[in-house]
Amino acid sequence: MTIKEFSKLCGCNPQTLRYYDREDLLKPVKVDEWSGYRYYDEEQALMFVKIKNLQKAGFSIEEIRGLLSKGAAEIYYGFETKIAEEEKRLQEIKNIQKPYRTEITNMKHRIKALYKSVKKSLEAYSPVEEFGIASKD
Repeated sequence: MTIKEFSKLCGCNPQTLRYYDREDLLKPVKVDEWSGYRYYDEEQALMFVKIKNLQKAGFSIEEIRGLLSKGAAEIYYGFETKIAEEEKRLQEIKNIQKPYRTEITNMKHRIKALYKSVKKSLEAYSPVEEFGIASKD
């Protein structure tokens, strides 16, 4: 079937299939040498489903490429590994979130203290003393 027909079957646009072709994820079964038309086999729709779901789950193109030749058990293991990675990343974000308010509050206090210190220095500054200028009376 043509790329247009195959894209309708898969519920995607032809550009997605061209991208998968360029990335060596889903090659057409045939490319007409004269017209350049790409042709796909119905069974490739199963490969499309694999790619789409792995991509939605956050796998990189390289990771997807590595998993495509694997069996169902290895792909499920890949999902489990990805879930564990994402849970770890989520925990890291939560750990960052906890001290966030405290750090912001502390920084505001430090800025305020710096401002006061600069203001005090400016108020204490006397160009008369520094340059030995006598004041006019």
